[in-house]
Amino acid sequence: MFGDTAAEKMDPLILAAHHNLTASRLCRLPEELLLEIMCLLFDSDRSSLQCLRRTCRLFLRLYHSPEFSSCHDVQDRDRDDSLSIKTFVPWYGPEPQCRPQEPLDVYLERDLEQYCQDCRLARTDPTWSVRIASLTEEVMHCSGCGYDHPRILFSARQRKTPAQKRICIGREGSMRICEHKFIEWHDVSKMVSSIERSKSDRFVEIRLHGCNHVSHHPRHHEWRSPETLNQPFCLRAVVTGSEKTWIDLRVKWHGHMDMSNFPYSYTGDARAATPTALCARLREFRKWAPRYIAPELPPGVLPEMNLLDPNCCACLHYEGAGRLPPGWVLTPVHELYWLACRTDPRHRLQPLRQEQTGQENVSKKPLTSAHMTSLRYLSSGNRVLSKLELGIEGCQGGGQCLQIQYERHILLEALESDGHRDGCPTLAWCQALDPDSYNLTDDAESFGVVWCKQVGCRNYYRYLRKPAVGLKSVNQECRKACPS
Repeated sequence: MFGDTAAEKMDPLILAAHHNLTASRLCRLPEELLLEIMCLLFDSDRSSLQCLRRTCRLFLRLYHSPEFSSCHDVQDRDRDDSLSIKTFVPWYGPEPQCRPQEPLDVYLERDLEQYCQDCRLARTDPTWSVRIASLTEEVMHCSGCGYDHPRILFSARQRKTPAQKRICIGREGSMRICEHKFIEWHDVSKMVSSIERSKSDRFVEIRLHGCNHVSHHPRHHEWRSPETLNQPFCLRAVVTGSEKTWIDLRVKWHGHMDMSNFPYSYTGDARAATPTALCARLREFRKWAPRYIAPELPPGVLPEMNLLDPNCCACLHYEGAGRLPPGWVLTPVHELYWLACRTDPRHRLQPLRQEQTGQENVSKKPLTSAHMTSLRYLSSGNRVLSKLELGIEGCQGGGQCLQIQYERHILLEALESDGHRDGCPTLAWCQALDPDSYNLTDDAESFGVVWCKQVGCRNYYRYLRKPAVGLKSVNQECRKACPS
């Protein structure tokens, strides 16, 4: 036994769910009636339905109902075509043909709750629409690309530079991959040109950068201990692709997070980590390479927590969860057809959860889909332009340690339908830039619009955010003769 049950508190996620179920008159209505309301919206106002879907877990779960199956993002449950079995995942977005005509961003931007005071004032100021249009619709010439770009893609200093010398942030800035290394556009463009000149269909991988600094090696393991032998702790940046495919930049790192002296929560026979305690440990771990490879998401969400989604993972203890009905977990156990530790305890991460002293309830198998995820940062249709792949598993050598794998993908060069490549920095590349490399915080014109310095605000400049402009507006033909 681990000890007596501690005085029960409530995890923030549980507290929010408990509030909705006890204080919201709408959420307390019978689910049959809520489904009728959602069906009416489905037929008449899909924008409102998609907004309602995002308000709380109750409506996200109800959207999973068969009544809306025609709009679910369908995922193959089995690759065997003879078994036409599909699964609907509640938190995936709707199919393209079912998305509302008016962009949801218009509605979501009106929610000011997660913005700081300065950003709220900017968004409610009468000049807001004028400021947005000036930065995203007005264009300036980039001498490096030979195209016009929206003004938001130029730093404050470059906007004051003559057109014949002006360059966009894609060429001025750099992508930092750790405390010690960064990548500039001219570095990757050389690799891209090398792949293009190869005239080969063969997929190649070219090493661009690496960092073997001691901070990338686990301090709690010996340098060549059995637990770490042959694992790639050197942070690597490679350019991949072929002459006839799109070309990507991939930044990879494999780290070990020490879980010794962790403040576990004890409930009866179980010892488990709480999300709050794990986030605190992750923030310490992220001070090195992870914060650059996998930046926090607004308003301060750690990407690694997506690996431990309570819908399919039972590794964490959510304090107060016993006070909620089973429906707060979006997917019942009997519907979990993919590998999940909620259905197979062998895949639970022992450093996070152990049912009783001495029990080996963690699999020694290689990393499986039980604790893997892919986060899309930027996409166009079915093509992912920027994403982060994550995986987590217990240390293969045993002990209180978690192995976390990071792999960031960034599109460098698209191959158009006519075989043309423009050779310019992509929007995915611009999104990945270190904001300090082009002095974003010196740009008073865009303060409160695309950045601020308040940690916890959705606009905090260190979070990885959606670009302010669309893909089609990035490279525009010159509206007048290019400066000579």
